[in-house]
Amino acid sequence: MKYSRLLLLVSIFIISIFLFNCDDNNGNSLNIAENVSNYLEMLGKNPDTIRVGDSYKDLGVKIVDPSIVIGSLNVESNLDTTKAGKYSIIYSIMTLDSNIVSLERKVYVIFDTMHVVFEGPLTLDNPKKIYIVDGNYYSTEGDIIIGKNVDVWFINNSTSKISNGTLIINEGATFRFDRESYINIQDSGRIEVLGSDSLMVKFMPLISDSIYYWGQRFGEDITDANFSIRIQFSASKNNIFNYAYIENALTGIYIEKNPNSVIIKNSIFKNNLNYGIYSEDDGIETLENNTFVNINKYDIAISPRDLLDISENNFFQKDIFVVNTPDEYLDKSGTIPSLTYYLEYGIEISGKDSLIEVSVSPGARFIFPQDGYISVGTNTKFICEGTKEDSIIFEGEKYWGYEASIPYGILIDDFSEGAVFRYVKFINSKTAILVQRENALDISNSDILNYQYYGIYVECSEQCPQNIDDTTIKFSTDSQKKVADIYLEYLQD
Repeated sequence: MKYSRLLLLVSIFIISIFLFNCDDNNGNSLNIAENVSNYLEMLGKNPDTIRVGDSYKDLGVKIVDPSIVIGSLNVESNLDTTKAGKYSIIYSIMTLDSNIVSLERKVYVIFDTMHVVFEGPLTLDNPKKIYIVDGNYYSTEGDIIIGKNVDVWFINNSTSKISNGTLIINEGATFRFDRESYINIQDSGRIEVLGSDSLMVKFMPLISDSIYYWGQRFGEDITDANFSIRIQFSASKNNIFNYAYIENALTGIYIEKNPNSVIIKNSIFKNNLNYGIYSEDDGIETLENNTFVNINKYDIAISPRDLLDISENNFFQKDIFVVNTPDEYLDKSGTIPSLTYYLEYGIEISGKDSLIEVSVSPGARFIFPQDGYISVGTNTKFICEGTKEDSIIFEGEKYWGYEASIPYGILIDDFSEGAVFRYVKFINSKTAILVQRENALDISNSDILNYQYYGIYVECSEQCPQNIDDTTIKFSTDSQKKVADIYLEYLQD
């Protein structure tokens, strides 16, 4: 104990010498604490305080006796009046004996705060204030307009519900949320996020912490599909997110069964816990030039209809979760990009009343659950043309496929326009391909590996030719239930 106390006293003595006695290069010593007032006198307040955005007039210092200093006064400052923070202005002068005497002014740049009721009609347009939303609000009477560079903070688990009006957020605005605060667009409400390349609209947590996530939680497991901004099924169309920056959200944007209702462009989703975007029932009208960074679960979860609309984006994991809703079809022509798709269930492709053609890009990979499948239906041409270097892969849990009288992974039904497979791998399926009409299957240079029942099953009337180049197809199975690589079943009319 005595040794520790002695060590403490010695440390304090050394620190005191360092703080109050400074030697120059010539060995001259100057006791700054005792002598600075002989050289410099502070003018004005110290410390001083101004609000964000205000100009600062520095009153400076007075040189007490110009005859005992050399040269002119030097002033250094890190003051930035556009950002809240603690800053310094340092005034220095050289004495006749070549010591430097300095005096520091502290300047605090602070926000002015104002509590607001987040209900329309409302305009918040003062960038020098922080607007505080504290509580649950339900906007039904009109628009809420957030001006350029305005800060809005949501505290104490605030729920802001936009109904029968539009939340308009202009460029440079920042929304900050505590842990369970969120925004809900509902009942004919809309949101327009109108950022720009140089001034994005930011949605961020109040606390800058990599494990602090904001948004609505359902139950204890926050890794479920919780959300931070929700577009409900009852909301209006034409919701816009342009140059939005959404960070540390549970799920950045959740679109709940509201088809073609949201345009998302030029936006960044960063450090989200679950998804960047979760869209049910073809909720996305446009998804273009967005960037996903460090998303924990999947970059996006989308419905089958949205598969053709996601190519012009920068994905972090390149993993897409495909969400199924009842009676939903991929019913338009286009190309599925070269990404990895994790299917919740299956994909039904059907042109219904008009012919469609759906292509899959080389390198695309589909991961199926045990009951997952793809159905090529009415008026549909399905084209999967990989390359020797970049094949298309269909794989999943062993064994995957739809449970029917003939379980299948991919069905080409009797009303389809057929399917083409080049350099495709089918791995761990029950039956890789089930064909129900003549001349519907064109396959070569592909691998059908580890299937349970059949590699290819042809089920149609007599004289049912297919273009199957089995000399270029590799079949293999480790199943004890294997019946045939290719099986033909002729049905009676």
